Amino acid sequence: MIAAALLLLTPTFGIAQTASPAEQLAAASALYDAKKYDAAAAKLDVFLIGNAKHPKAGAAALVLAQSRVELKQWDKAIAAYERAIETKDAAIVPNAQLGLGEAAVFAKQYDKAIPALTDALKNKWKPEQASRGWYLLGESQFQLGKFDKAEEAFGRVVMEHPKSDSAEDANFRWAQTALRQDKFEPARDRFRRFISRFSGSTDKPQASLLLAQLELKNKRYAEARQAFEATLNEDAVKSNPAMTRAAEDGLIQTLLALKDDSAAASRLDSAIAKFPVGDAQRFRASLALGHSRYRLKEFGKAAAAYGESAKSLEPKVSEEAGYWQANAVSADSKPADAAKLYLAFAEKHAKSANAPKAGLRAAEAYAQAKQNEPATVAYRAVVTKFPQSPEAETARKVLSGMTASISDPDKLIAAMQTAAPADKARGLVRAARLYLTAEKTDKAIPVLDEVILSKPENSVLAEAYFLLGVGQDAKDKNQLATDAFAKAVKLSPSAEWANTASGRLAWLSLALKKPADAERYAQDTLAKTDDKAQKEQLRLSLLQAQQDQKKWDASIETAKAILNANPNAEIAATALYAQAISEEERMKPDDAAPLWERLANDYGKTAYGAEASLRLGDALLKAEKWDEARDKYSQVVSNQGDSALAVEAKFKRGSIYYNQQKYPEAVAEFESVTASKKAGEYLPEGLYWAGVAQDKAGKKDAAIAHLTRLTT
Repeated sequence: MIAAALLLLTPTFGIAQTASPAEQLAAASALYDAKKYDAAAAKLDVFLIGNAKHPKAGAAALVLAQSRVELKQWDKAIAAYERAIETKDAAIVPNAQLGLGEAAVFAKQYDKAIPALTDALKNKWKPEQASRGWYLLGESQFQLGKFDKAEEAFGRVVMEHPKSDSAEDANFRWAQTALRQDKFEPARDRFRRFISRFSGSTDKPQASLLLAQLELKNKRYAEARQAFEATLNEDAVKSNPAMTRAAEDGLIQTLLALKDDSAAASRLDSAIAKFPVGDAQRFRASLALGHSRYRLKEFGKAAAAYGESAKSLEPKVSEEAGYWQANAVSADSKPADAAKLYLAFAEKHAKSANAPKAGLRAAEAYAQAKQNEPATVAYRAVVTKFPQSPEAETARKVLSGMTASISDPDKLIAAMQTAAPADKARGLVRAARLYLTAEKTDKAIPVLDEVILSKPENSVLAEAYFLLGVGQDAKDKNQLATDAFAKAVKLSPSAEWANTASGRLAWLSLALKKPADAERYAQDTLAKTDDKAQKEQLRLSLLQAQQDQKKWDASIETAKAILNANPNAEIAATALYAQAISEEERMKPDDAAPLWERLANDYGKTAYGAEASLRLGDALLKAEKWDEARDKYSQVVSNQGDSALAVEAKFKRGSIYYNQQKYPEAVAEFESVTASKKAGEYLPEGLYWAGVAQDKAGKKDAAIAHLTRLTT
């Protein structure tokens, strides 16, 4: 572009003593060639002031603009380009429009860049100039938030000029435009393509970070973890605190989602050390660290992290941290210290939904520490401050049945022998609850029988039956537990424990081979509860009941409901397995097939996933699709380690090798079976076929050894 403009300025006449327009242009041209852009610009400014109508005014304005560009004087460059365009010189205008667009982008005058570039790109350009023009147009649209148009422009560069100088930047922006429009799959593919193709790009770290954040947002946690870790290994990221912090934060969120609390805790420790004292994120990170430590049962460390987080000025963070600090101290077997923290929490956060719980737990912690007087005071405080709460009702029951200094159930029972009948019944129920909490079921059951025989008021009698059901359930006395739970629910269908009792009745009915009763209990309780975990268990019992009754259509709908609730892998695998079995029973193998495939591919590490892989492998084996069948069996071996299912898969893999006359490979598989402690019924089979395969391979001695071991 510059060379062409300069040629237009070359004089074709001699030099006179007075500087003519031609001489001025020649001087400016020489200065430009010598890269003396300031001086060239000054000459050209003078020329244009005195020769606005000169035939070469357009060319002069173009070179003036180029000089300003070289000097990074963008506003002046824009003015010069516009002057060149105003001349309407056909040889000058396209170059001036393209230059104007570029200068306007650098000057961040995107509204001015877009029309100039749009007009310029109507002309024919060499590939490099065209790719640059489309890139600049895309950048202008991007900066103005017109992401659909920017995507189109960047796409032109990516598709039509993949080897141009602008291709790298265009590929990166192309991915970003998809991300800004929430086109997650295209964005994901484009970022991956960019990272793979432009591994040395300075934008690669940012692309890796954006890809990782995209994976996290879409709950692809395994992919997100890999992407965040790759980002943190970039040298450019290590030297960039802001990017490091963003990547670490994303990785921590991913680890927490993956429930890898050990790795998350380590990362959180490192991140917290980098936050300034008093930084809001430091307190949030400490809260997350506390939760990870708590789940790792590192209660002392969890309490310390919660304590730090409780200093936060954010009410929600401070509240949650304070409550869990008390829980952690309690779990660390420091009941007296925990009680003080619970009371402090209930005082500071009196309007919190956890305040009544904290007050009650303070009382229970004091009782556990055998500090009976503070325990009594704490129970009374719950009743006074939170009179309408469920915890207040619990506290009233405890207060009515407790005597000062008694928290041991044996001593409480002894003290209750002289109490009034109503108080005695409540006290004995409390004693039974303490026994059950301490897993002393054999002591709890006789106490509850005594309460029931005394025929107390319905609320006490109902709770006694409920606790009796808990005790009998713990002893695997299914019929006795069923009878007790049923009476409890009938007496007090709206009690806080009623849904728990009904849920257990569903499972107990299954154990007693009464699937119709199980279905009824599960359906009734599902209609009453909003608790997600409880709903999941109820649906599982309902699913089993429907399958036991061969209600395949209903079973499929229940399985779908379980899967729609986003369960964990084990439960998801259970639901998929039941759905697949139901489709098989409905004689719809084509509907079952994708379920078996999904179960095998997505949940291969579960027992049901492994069984699905075996089923698929068996079908392929039957069809003599040896290699495909072997792949399915290998999937089981990879996912199941040395389990019985893996042994079965190895045996069948050996059978495939045998059928393919690959006898050494078959021997290796069969011997692997016989060496496993989980071989079971496959041990004699493995010995036999190992011997037969050795014989086929011409190794008679080895064959005899295997067959001899089989016979002995």
